[in-house]
Amino acid sequence: MAFESGESFRSDATVIPVNFAAMFVTFGFMIFVASEYLLEAGHLALLVVAIAAALAASVFYPVRWWKLTTYRVGETGVEVKRETWFRLDKIIPYGKIASVNLTRGLPNRILGTSNVVINANAGPSAVVPEATIWLKAADAERLKEIINARMTGPGKEPVFEEAEFVSLVNFTAKDSVIQGVFGQPSAAMFGTLLSIALALFFAFFDREGLTITFVILAVSFAIPAVVNIVKYYDFRVRRVGDTIHIRHGAIWNYSSSFETVKVNAIRVKKPLLARLIGKSSIEAEVIGVTQEKGERPLLCLMVKDEVLPHVISELIPEFSENVDLKKQPKEARYPLLAGAAIRSIVTAAILYPLLFFAIDAASGEFEIPWLISDFGALGAVALTTLLHFFWMDRRMRIEALALGDETMTVVRGVVDRERVTMMYDRVQIVEAVSDPFSRPFGLSRCSFSLLSSVGATNERTGYFETDVLEGIGDTLVERIRSGKRSYSYKSF
Repeated sequence: MAFESGESFRSDATVIPVNFAAMFVTFGFMIFVASEYLLEAGHLALLVVAIAAALAASVFYPVRWWKLTTYRVGETGVEVKRETWFRLDKIIPYGKIASVNLTRGLPNRILGTSNVVINANAGPSAVVPEATIWLKAADAERLKEIINARMTGPGKEPVFEEAEFVSLVNFTAKDSVIQGVFGQPSAAMFGTLLSIALALFFAFFDREGLTITFVILAVSFAIPAVVNIVKYYDFRVRRVGDTIHIRHGAIWNYSSSFETVKVNAIRVKKPLLARLIGKSSIEAEVIGVTQEKGERPLLCLMVKDEVLPHVISELIPEFSENVDLKKQPKEARYPLLAGAAIRSIVTAAILYPLLFFAIDAASGEFEIPWLISDFGALGAVALTTLLHFFWMDRRMRIEALALGDETMTVVRGVVDRERVTMMYDRVQIVEAVSDPFSRPFGLSRCSFSLLSSVGATNERTGYFETDVLEGIGDTLVERIRSGKRSYSYKSF
């Protein structure tokens, strides 16, 4: 295809049978669900008509969509035109394009094609692509290079990826397994523990319940783990100049490249299971760059904590500023204690009556031990109260803040730990808020709003001195006045 000439072009025709299969399966499932009712009601003719209409729509609409949807690499942006029932005439300016990524699912691998995914800078398009173009693999690579060349601006040479992709860190299949298993949030682990507990219970008392237990185990842990292992298989990442390149995937291939100036923040993630083996992973907040389901792009699979600083300094040194973390002051315990007390009271007011009446109702049908019948509701309330105050104590020990010359870092997370490092110049809004419990001690909490891979994100600190947090806003204003902060394309 002659993309450079400015001529209009369509997606590759192999997208037609793929869309046909997707629509046929969708309509087929709907008809299958309704068929039993239609046959019982004696509406055989209506069922036949529905099947014929679904088959016709599955054939007609993919062909019409393909034929009437065209694309063009114009002078100012990528143009998308669609002349179906709902008309579309859209131009995606090169200056607003955040990234051009290539994805390959199983149908792409079979048909030798790739999806060119174009993401804009912010807003809903940060999660939902502005355009997805199905092309032959070679054409997709060439279109990506052409758009990237237009994005770099006049007089600048585009940075193309080499045919041999050499990763900065050599990840193996074992690393993808570790990422898939230990990189899951703790909610998945708690679901697994619940499944094990249920399995032991049913193994001794009711073997019929084992099926449900294994279903819970599969949904909460096993299936997400396998999906992540396959997704991050053959993970490779490297930096060429000011551009970071990422590739991974066994069945579903993902290929992305973005300039480091588009990175607003990095997240060092340490879920509970990962902390047990002393490993962490790195995610990036990149404007307009997401994976499927709006996930943030992963810059590095799980590596040892002692190796992590070296990876950051080599891959994205802009965020490797060496600044000491400052824990919350001792006075922070008072607003945290007040919050824990309020949550305990509210929990007790809701939980105690529910459990009391539930135990009372159940005691009429089942034989319940006297300890549970007499003290079950009270014990549950006491346990939740202890958990609230334990949570408060862990927050007091964990939450921290570091203010450097170019970046600031927030540490938080009682169970799943996160260390978020943000560039001053990427923060959109800074808001320091004090509540009635923190104000007497001169403390506040600060929130930072910035554009991200998922549209927008908000980071929040623990309790720190109000004058320190308000000084962050003053720092941002001073950087604007002094010219250190730029609103040019390179800044955003």
